Amino acid sequence: MKTSQAEWAGIRQQFIDHATRQGVSLRLRDRVWAVSPKGEWVALPGSSDSPNADSWWLGCDPQKLHARRAAGVILLCQARGGSLHTIGLPARILRDVEAPLSKNKRQTVFNVVRRGGRFLLKLRGGDEMDVTSRVNDLSWLTKGDAEGALLVSDGVTEGSERPALFQEDAVCPEKHPEEVTVGMAPVHRFFAIAKNGALQPLDDVALQPGSVYLVEARPSPAVPGNSSLRRIVARGGPHDLPGDFAERHDYYAHGAIRR
Repeated sequence: MKTSQAEWAGIRQQFIDHATRQGVSLRLRDRVWAVSPKGEWVALPGSSDSPNADSWWLGCDPQKLHARRAAGVILLCQARGGSLHTIGLPARILRDVEAPLSKNKRQTVFNVVRRGGRFLLKLRGGDEMDVTSRVNDLSWLTKGDAEGALLVSDGVTEGSERPALFQEDAVCPEKHPEEVTVGMAPVHRFFAIAKNGALQPLDDVALQPGSVYLVEARPSPAVPGNSSLRRIVARGGPHDLPGDFAERHDYYAHGAIRR
């Protein structure tokens, strides 16, 4: 069942109250934003994992993120049963992931999935970033990680900014342990062929030259002949995809404008 705007207002306030008990003071403002005692803006997009369990689609207005020089984004991921997982992404991390995130003029999209005890932020091209270490972590709000953020007292002209689209008021978001935490390192999953003792990716992969990677390889009896299909299968298969993937394939696979 879709969570109403009124229910999300209560969820955000409960989160604010919990953060206050943890020594992090925030005040709700502009419905889906909060302000710190220093006057820094923090976005609070929220989503429930429906219809797909352990998968959340959250959106944030890119114009406001830049205009307000947000100190960060706290992704409020509500699981079935009512538990709330919060993922804090300070501005320095947002700058690193902004380019590979899916986006259009209306929203920057954060797609979070949970596999076992790990939380992964999906990026374009089939890449993933492990954000497990950011779950329920608000320490960056008190350690100066948000340095350079625009203060509310600086004044922001709202003008004709388009309102942010979040799970609770988006048009069609619903369509849309032996765990090793690897911090904020992105997780790359791709098909490769072994030649002369080396693995050669079948498709372009955003690997950094000179970087060292921990590789776990297993044989694949069959490989899709299409590059887009290979990326889909490598990232976990169709169970990870939004319900409208077929209808909006160009948007999800290639970053085209949503229609």
